[in-house]
Amino acid sequence: MHYLSVKPTTEAFTGYGSVSYGNFDRFKAQGAVNVPLSDTLSARLSMATNQGDGYAFNRLAPDRDLNNANETAGRLQLRYQPTENFDLLLNARFGDQNIRTGFFEFASAIFPGGDLTPGVPNPDLGGYVDLDGDPFAGDFDFTGHNETQTEGYTGRFDWDLGGFTLTSISDYQSVERDYIEDSDASPANFFNFFLTTDAEQFSQEVRLAGAFDKVNWVLGFYFLDIDINDSNGAKATGLFEALFGPADVVGFNGVRNPYTLDTQSWSLFGQFDYALTSQLTLTGGVRYIDESKDFVYDDFTSLFPEDLSGGLDRRIIDLDPPASFAGSRSDTNFAARAQLNWKPADGVLAYASWNRGVKSGGFNAPLLPTPIFLTPEFMTYDPEKLDAYEVGVKLDLGRARINASGYYYDYKNCQAFSILGLDTFTLNADCENKGFEVEVEGAAFDGLDYHFGVGFTDAEVTDIPGVTIDAVTPVGTLAAIIPGGAQRPVQTPKWNLNGLVRYEVPVNTLGSLAFQVDGTYRSEHFFALTNFNASRENGYFVGNASVSWIAPNEHFSLRGFVQNMTQSEYLVQTFDLSGSLSNGGLFGLAEQYFGRPRFYGVSFDVTF
Repeated sequence: MHYLSVKPTTEAFTGYGSVSYGNFDRFKAQGAVNVPLSDTLSARLSMATNQGDGYAFNRLAPDRDLNNANETAGRLQLRYQPTENFDLLLNARFGDQNIRTGFFEFASAIFPGGDLTPGVPNPDLGGYVDLDGDPFAGDFDFTGHNETQTEGYTGRFDWDLGGFTLTSISDYQSVERDYIEDSDASPANFFNFFLTTDAEQFSQEVRLAGAFDKVNWVLGFYFLDIDINDSNGAKATGLFEALFGPADVVGFNGVRNPYTLDTQSWSLFGQFDYALTSQLTLTGGVRYIDESKDFVYDDFTSLFPEDLSGGLDRRIIDLDPPASFAGSRSDTNFAARAQLNWKPADGVLAYASWNRGVKSGGFNAPLLPTPIFLTPEFMTYDPEKLDAYEVGVKLDLGRARINASGYYYDYKNCQAFSILGLDTFTLNADCENKGFEVEVEGAAFDGLDYHFGVGFTDAEVTDIPGVTIDAVTPVGTLAAIIPGGAQRPVQTPKWNLNGLVRYEVPVNTLGSLAFQVDGTYRSEHFFALTNFNASRENGYFVGNASVSWIAPNEHFSLRGFVQNMTQSEYLVQTFDLSGSLSNGGLFGLAEQYFGRPRFYGVSFDVTF
């Protein structure tokens, strides 16, 4: 996706506003104003906020529903255009979120191997079992939080120098995050995962673009510097007591893993479009990338206070020397592109392309203090290369447009995301992906618009490093398994379907009414590379509908809407923690995170 912000202009004072209200007491507002300050200077201010109650009910704290809304964002742009040949745009933005998190539906899975055991009590959690069948209610002894602040600043100028245009883009961004959740999804004070983020990045791009005869071209330089100072860990009072006895005797009740990652990358790139004939265009491009990373990771056993509601900073005492890992790497990569476009007639485009995509290598940051993981085999992964081949056609038939493509992706050293027990790792494997996509959109007759799409993907991850670990750690013996061979990649259904139908009809002199229904379908997919049953989503459909009134001048509109109108109960994420401690597994459960239930409301929009 490519998001383009609307730029300020000196033409007129304009803007828009939108407010909506729905169930769960959700209120959302956003808007922007464009202000001409002079013949050469203009500004645009944009603001948005989303507030409201949560939709996940905590039976132990009925007044503190989880997954609420409490977020605000804003952006200010200044644009200076002293001449037709020079354009300077300054952009400052911020975002703030502070919500209650940690909602997972508890699903019993007391035996190792990734199978659910519905209705079977969990011995590690005092025999707890959730039998109400409501995926949006649970018994959570701890209310988590996600506090995130972001800010960014960008300066861009475009300078037309006659035969070419010089563009410079300077950007700074930062993010701070404090997150913690009730990971055992039960009334037991057993295991609460957390992470913190403190990251800054600066980038600079300079490019030249121009055209002569039959060639359009661009040349450029890009620099990126990222400084990350993060941590992850867990307050695991119940887990430690189950393994060692009371936590105050042992002297610690959790783990904390601070790590730093400093990345510097620079690249040179160029691309051209050459008109071979009036119907045939060749595109070629190449990018050279040089990237270096320095990584330091520490793994502490720690003592946490009972109350973590105020955040994690300065509330942790590390009790023993850490298990550490430090590494550096330098990667040199080449990305490339070649594409042939053929336009035999108006409204017809056929193309064939090859793209070489690359991703540099990196480092893992495991959660548990497991010495077997603190080796280069698990802590590092190598660069990934992708050869992507695609052919397609785009047809404009007047009242209809058809886009169709077929593709084949061949990866080398594919960076496959894997879960080993409680830890997430990126491991190098081989991946292959082939499929097709078809889109049809148009107007059956005046007022009736439609859009339908279908996508098929046949993907697999092969040559996975088969891993069976029976690791003795400071928190006991934990088994972790990744089956070797071929597996289906994470979050990759074979079929994706989408559709939309919208009918707009005039209502005398009162404007018009628009009726719309739309929906998406995703077939079976998995949330872990193991492809075990506990990480499976069988497939689901989500449908939406709306009715809108549009004023005659189109400056006002009122809309009533319902999202997930069929009340589909579908998984958007699971974590397989199957097998209890007594049988060599983890926590005897699967954490299930469900998509939002039916949501309905009204919205009012105005433009001026």
